[in-house]
Amino acid sequence: DILGKEGAGLGILNDSLQWDRVIICAYQLGAMARQLEQTIDYARRRKQFDQPIGKFQSVSNRIAEMKLR
Repeated sequence: DILGKEGAGLGILNDSLQWDRVIICAYQLGAMARQLEQTIDYARRRKQFDQPIGKFQSVSNRIAEMKLR
């Protein structure tokens, strides 16, 4: 049995791969968002010199850069 028209297999494969790419991209975006949340939470909880490290300019700038990317 043939699925689709004869000779159309490459087109069907390409359509399939495009959906796979979208799903992988969505998964990666979700993972990056979660990592950013964890980083912000850590910067709020971790203390150095009696204040959260998120208040230090260098740390807050790095977190802002992460969010922009």
